Amino acid sequence: MALLPYFWGTLAPSGIVLGNLAKGSSVQVTNHYRVSYPGYSEMLTGRAQDDAIRGNDPVQNPTPSFLQFVKEQYRLPREKVAVFASWDMFHYIAENRRGELFINAGYEASTLPDNPRVAELNKLQFQARYMDDSARHDAFTFGLAMEYLKSEQPRLLYIAFDETDDWAHARRYDQVLRSIQFLDGALQELWTWTQGSPAYRGSTTLIVTCDHGRGGTLDDWHSHGQDVQGSDQVWIAIIGPDTPARGEARNTAVYHQRDIAPTALDLLRIDPASYPGVLGKPIAAAISA
Repeated sequence: MALLPYFWGTLAPSGIVLGNLAKGSSVQVTNHYRVSYPGYSEMLTGRAQDDAIRGNDPVQNPTPSFLQFVKEQYRLPREKVAVFASWDMFHYIAENRRGELFINAGYEASTLPDNPRVAELNKLQFQARYMDDSARHDAFTFGLAMEYLKSEQPRLLYIAFDETDDWAHARRYDQVLRSIQFLDGALQELWTWTQGSPAYRGSTTLIVTCDHGRGGTLDDWHSHGQDVQGSDQVWIAIIGPDTPARGEARNTAVYHQRDIAPTALDLLRIDPASYPGVLGKPIAAAISA
């Protein structure tokens, strides 16, 4: 509660949180590698692709993401399905054909004309450099995403942060805590704005999750991967008009990372079985009967 006051005080009681093993709830990764690209791909395509995506190498995802599938099903223009990410690899992860989605990832200027805040964020992201050239600070990703949301009002918006993982790998636990606090503030700003917007209020679902787990001891908390115990466990929070207000769930069925995509499709009134090759199933506990 002290670390994520808005999440635990407002969001969690309004929806459902899955993945606390101590309370009998497990959300498991099914890909073999338990690192970022395979995890994000499993999340976005509803399947593990161990033969094609074996790590964080820059290869184009062989499968259309559920974001692309939603765009196709609703015949949406490119700008109505948007991805903002701190890590530049999302140009590979989020789509199998370049240019189908609006993607702003890594050190990349956003393209909203006549917006002074966007112009300032575009400039600052290149001045306030992060650890290396592959990822920018989450504050720039979120700021640009919010401006895009307000201006373009996309049907589907995907935001991917990066700093908690990077700081953990650097063994900077103090910065991990600061990054988590930033996430809490970002969630508050995002949810408060959508609930005050006539276009989104009462019809928006928020899904919060992560790409992989990590070690849980003093020796391995900073790491993850196929040989690190705990890397296969993630968590999911879902808040929206079609999700019962259960809070942190206890004694649930075992769910999987691959279930996120079909759950999102179900909430968007698209039959998950129509998404070719999907292996996950909608999370029943997150969907009202």
